[in-house]
Amino acid sequence: MTTNDPVKAERADYFDAGVTVTPLPGLSIGLSAYYKIAQNLLDEGQFGAPHHAHLVQLCQRIVKGVELATAYDQGPWSVYSMLPSATPTSSPSHLSCLHRNITSSSITTQG
Repeated sequence: MTTNDPVKAERADYFDAGVTVTPLPGLSIGLSAYYKIAQNLLDEGQFGAPHHAHLVQLCQRIVKGVELATAYDQGPWSVYSMLPSATPTSSPSHLSCLHRNITSSSITTQG
């Protein structure tokens, strides 16, 4: 694969599990974990000293993480917050499939 190859559609298997508790009226606290196995993952990467974001496509990528969410909804007040933590990893056998500097002309849409 080269940078001139057409961009492929991303495909993924996504697993998510979580729990939410309500310790006080109006207050909810949730914790969830997720695991995503993606093929042809589209992502923005930074390459080189200028640190410009470039669209990249990876043949296989695993993304896993946890999210902590809190919500308060009482009377006129409604507040929500989420703290995500993700760890992306690449399969070493698929690193040769990295596309760099994908231009907008190589991305097509179906209509």
